[in-house]
Amino acid sequence: MTNHSPAKPPTFELLTPCTTTRDLRGLQSIGLRTWPPGAIYTPRPAAELVRLMIIQEGILTCEHHAGSSRVLPREVLCVDGRHPVKIKNLSRADSLSAIEITLNKHHATDDVEFHHRYFADDLKDNKLCRVASPAGGGSTLCTKSSLNLYLSELKNYDTVVLERHANQALAALVIRGTASVDGTTLSAGDTLYVSDRSPMSISSSTAAEVLTIRQLEPSASQGTGLRPNFTEH
Repeated sequence: MTNHSPAKPPTFELLTPCTTTRDLRGLQSIGLRTWPPGAIYTPRPAAELVRLMIIQEGILTCEHHAGSSRVLPREVLCVDGRHPVKIKNLSRADSLSAIEITLNKHHATDDVEFHHRYFADDLKDNKLCRVASPAGGGSTLCTKSSLNLYLSELKNYDTVVLERHANQALAALVIRGTASVDGTTLSAGDTLYVSDRSPMSISSSTAAEVLTIRQLEPSASQGTGLRPNFTEH
């Protein structure tokens, strides 16, 4: 049976487990692959590219299907999103803080369909920040620590389901604008304490720009409800 539903571009995850920026310096490479593994999609007439912006000090080497490229600080590398990418020479990147991955719909435009930034601190305990596009529609976010979610990127989805790991309570903080989380409207500075027993639906709105999700200490995250004035310690 042929599936005539619109093809969705793959999303990506870092393969190499990392914990802190310091740990990244000892790695030989970071693998980048599509998620889910073996994701198949139909390329648009203009080749879809993945832009990797390495925010760091020092020079990195990115190996991809077309060869090898040197990446200077804040330089953007464009590669074919259907192939793996390895980022090497991390021992030279003393201040590697983030790897920004952007999927462009077309080579000649800035029409971005997928965008995510992996911070070193988001990779704690081998848990990767991941955005997936399940068959049922929408997006699934998995995270164990901090995650900055730009809600404007969710314009193609109705809701986002946040899957929490066992015994991990999260706080959702709206930096700018408003968003609806499980029917509760969050405004700038509000914090929603949630349990880890069920998914959480985040409705995108044009006014909401940034939603930050952080892991809280168990003693500070008991119960469920809206709490104002979130303060990060």
